[in-house]
Order: sequence, then C-alpha cells, then structure tokens
Amino acid sequence: MDQFYEKAGSLFVEAYDAFYSTPGPQIAGDVAFYDRVAREIGGDILELACGTGRIALSLAEAGLHVTGVDRSEAMLTIARRKRAALPASVQEHLTLVNQDMSVLNLHRRFGFVFVPFRSFQHLLAIDLQRKSLEAIRHHLEPTGRLVLHLFDPRLDFLIDANTTLPRLSGTHPETGRRYAGEVEVVEIRSEKAWPRLPRAADYGQCRCWRRMGLSPLRVPEGRARCAGGWPASAGR
Repeated sequence: MDQFYEKAGSLFVEAYDAFYSTPGPQIAGDVAFYDRVAREIGGDILELACGTGRIALSLAEAGLHVTGVDRSEAMLTIARRKRAALPASVQEHLTLVNQDMSVLNLHRRFGFVFVPFRSFQHLLAIDLQRKSLEAIRHHLEPTGRLVLHLFDPRLDFLIDANTTLPRLSGTHPETGRRYAGEVEVVEIRSEKAWPRLPRAADYGQCRCWRRMGLSPLRVPEGRARCAGGWPASAGR
C-alpha cells in the first residue's frame, strides 16, 4: 500500500484529497463528534492517520491543540500546505509529524487519541495492531481516551457480483481537477502476487480497491472487484 502514497503530487495522493477533502455521507458528522469528545476530555489531541488534514485542520480552526501523525509524507505535504494558508494563530494549534503508528514515539502524552475513517483496519497483521495499541497506550494520559473508527464488512456485499457500489468522485480543492473512480470486475489467474490479502481466495471472488486503477492489482486466484479510490491514510 505504501507505494501509492509515497510521492508528493502523485495521482493517488491528489485523488485522495479530491475524494475526501469534504466529508461524504459515510463520514458526515465525524469532525463534530471528535470535537465534542475532545472538549469533554480536555487536554491535547493526537490524531493518527491524519492524511491530508481534513479533521486535524478543522479541530485546530476550532481552537483545539492537535498533533496529526501519518506515515505518508506525501499526504502530510498537502496537510502542511493547507495549514500554511490559515492564520498564524490557527497554525500554532496544529503540529504534523511523519511517523508510523505502530512505532509511535512522540515523547509526550495526550488526553485524547483517535484513529478516524477506518484507518486502523489498514493494519492487516495482528502484530501491527497490537504494536500500535501498545504505542498508543504509552501516549495516553492516565485518564485519557482512545477512539477507533471501525466497521464490520458485509461479506454478502463483498462477494455478490450483482451488488452495485456508488462511484467515487471529487474535485481537487486547489487545482480544480476532477477525479472519479469506479468498480470493475477483473479475472485473477494467479495467486503469486498479493499474498498479503487475507483469505481472499476463500470467497471465490473479492472486492479489492486500488488507487485510481493505474497499478496492476495482484490478488489470489478468483475474481476481484477493483475500484479507483479508497481511503488509505492509515498510519502508512
């Protein structure tokens, strides 16, 4: 997954920002939720997998002190560019750090830590999940709170070839370019290529999302559904 988001200005990073710079219906209200929880708890805030800064910037504009961490330097480049366009008083409320959440080491603690937009589930290995939770524990105040946004996939949708998913589309807020992603069905004839996809072959066919459909997708033998975009800032 890293290769999609390594380079600043890449199609994948720019498309992500176009798709998710404004919240869609699947994440509507998340900024207000994190704002409310942060104020209930008090103290500084740590957002892991902050991506291009949609949530962190909004919280900083609301007067909260936020540290945003992401593994993708390319995503953070966009977030820093957006921060630079804000008043100096707001910029002072937001710190952006390039780190992997599984080896997080900020030498401080926070009252509120959250991982938004299903990003924790991009940690496909249990070992990485445990390491990340342990690292988070070391960064929480004794009375602090951790919030993970998780979802339980509907496998009947994942394997039903007749299910129609909505297209992803968006206009980049700075360049004005419009990006769109849609699902396509591809035949997979080799299982050599993507061993990291867990148990995909068990389902006969699976839905796999690739960034803007430019890179060859490799999955276990079977049929796969591929699409042009997917949220992926997860602590990469």
